[in-house]
Amino acid sequence: MKPLLNKKTGYLDYSAVFEDDVQIYMILGQRSDGKTYGIIKNSIEGYTKNLGQSAYIRRFDESCKKSKLQDLTRPHNGTIKKLTKGKYTATEYKSRRFYFTNLGDNPESDKNPFLTVFAMNIWETSKGADSGEFYNVIFDEFVSNNKYLPNEYMIFENVMSSILRNRNKSRLIMLGNPINQICPYFDEFNIEPHKLKPGDVVYRISSGGVKMKFVYVPAMSEKHRTLHSIFDFNAAGSIQTGYWEFGDFPRLPGGMIERSTFIFQFAIMFRNQFAMCEFYQKNDIVFCFWRPGNPDKILDDRSIPLFSDMHIFDENVYTSFERSRITDLFDMCRRQNRQYFATNQTGNLIKNWYHEFVRNGGVFYLRLRIQNLSVQVDIGAADEAG
Repeated sequence: MKPLLNKKTGYLDYSAVFEDDVQIYMILGQRSDGKTYGIIKNSIEGYTKNLGQSAYIRRFDESCKKSKLQDLTRPHNGTIKKLTKGKYTATEYKSRRFYFTNLGDNPESDKNPFLTVFAMNIWETSKGADSGEFYNVIFDEFVSNNKYLPNEYMIFENVMSSILRNRNKSRLIMLGNPINQICPYFDEFNIEPHKLKPGDVVYRISSGGVKMKFVYVPAMSEKHRTLHSIFDFNAAGSIQTGYWEFGDFPRLPGGMIERSTFIFQFAIMFRNQFAMCEFYQKNDIVFCFWRPGNPDKILDDRSIPLFSDMHIFDENVYTSFERSRITDLFDMCRRQNRQYFATNQTGNLIKNWYHEFVRNGGVFYLRLRIQNLSVQVDIGAADEAG
């Protein structure tokens, strides 16, 4: 297997990515490692070789405006001039399509687009026009920080079924930064991001025979890292090393647990990851502490209430709920900024869990009959004390 990074430039080398003949490529890597630049260049080269235009997909319509995409193709003006032998020297973006153009004394644009842009959130209202077949289908920034569409994967499937008309020739390339381990596409493609590191390559085959290649781009070397002296002051780990960028979550002050009284605990299972939430009280103050959960202990110990996003256990044990004293206690700590986290990864998991909890109308599954639950704390009094 060829090295994933070009030895000369330090950027992602798509000739290494495309060594395997698969239909779907999921590429994750640090910012500024050449993911988008390289695939746009590959699409331009494909168009000049009569392989057809490519599609560029973003999640929101706002991201498809000219002001947001004006720099997407501009770095490739030299490549366009070289491949068209001077006939075209730049690009023009109009009606959600990019065209080759010439900015000389006699401006002339190609009659056919080399890149057509789509927005997933308005797909239902804009899918009528047949844009033909595509060489590359590029889904940029597929990993988001809690800005996924409702039923996004279903929308994604509808978009793909319409765009990938010629499935033998088109290939899907999904590009993302390591900013969130909770992502519907990781779930659907059976990718466990918390177990992967830069440089890993994983293959999957669907029941229908569709092949997928997941590439976690290696971190760029110090020699090639863009403005690394500036990024050394930035908290974004994905810029510096390619590792997950979670942000900083509040840590528990030293000795605080030892000086407090344990009240109660519960566990969550979200996207096949586990975490424990422990409640403590110090005088009139109630706070919660989140830490990674041991799956074996949590699943075996039926005395621990377990919130799950999947109804996968005995229906006599699990019940759906809307509100309970557990959620009231947690919500109080959250609103009063009295929740702390053992790690940033745990904080990222809980942040995503809570967003999903709210989006579902506050409904998950709970392993424990709520009427048998007793939390010995006066929530109202504690709330007033805050």
